[in-house]
Amino acid sequence: MTDFEFYSLIIRIIGILIVGSSLFLAAIQVRSLSRNHKDNHEWSRRIETQKAFDEIRNMDLQKLNESFGFKYRREPIPLLEVKSTFEKDWHLEKQCIRLLNAYEGLAAGVKLGIYDEDVIVMN
Repeated sequence: MTDFEFYSLIIRIIGILIVGSSLFLAAIQVRSLSRNHKDNHEWSRRIETQKAFDEIRNMDLQKLNESFGFKYRREPIPLLEVKSTFEKDWHLEKQCIRLLNAYEGLAAGVKLGIYDEDVIVMN
């Protein structure tokens, strides 16, 4: 083996080691970026869940609560009571529909993976 062949072989081995270590570092970075992306996604889901829940909290439900007392009620509201109250005041029916639509939106968001169920349960 001549000196040229020897040095050429050493240069090739060094090149292979550099390329191999570069591929290894790239794999580590891709895995790290994947974890960071997943964490950011989870964090964003929790923030959006809080925003959606805050919209429900900011709804004006005082008149609805005065009529049914649902905030402190532990048993279901009888259907006849609901019907008679809605017949007397159709604005209450509108508020109730808005509230139910908001909760349905939260449920659909949880089912689709948009909202975080744990955040909703804690609130």
